Amino acid sequence: MLNLTVKGGRRRRVPLPPVLAHVLDEMIAERGGPAEGPLFLTPTGLPIYELYVHRLIRRLARRAGLASASALSPHSLRHTATTEILDATGGDLRPA
Repeated sequence: MLNLTVKGGRRRRVPLPPVLAHVLDEMIAERGGPAEGPLFLTPTGLPIYELYVHRLIRRLARRAGLASASALSPHSLRHTATTEILDATGGDLRPA
């Protein structure tokens, strides 16, 4: 289980697939096994923040040669992932 702090400072426990839990346990162990704190850090050791993620996505997209790199954002990737999942599963989000 992963303990998260979500909007409004509320706490939430999220179950993780065993493979993901194992990888996260290894990552945390490499940091000395802290019991709490940010899960993901920047290369300088700071907690990741919104602007960092935007810049990272655009930098990786440019490196991959994507023409639309400057227009990408975490939100647009979320939309793309959702669309791909719905297309692959035949799902539909429209009300019946």
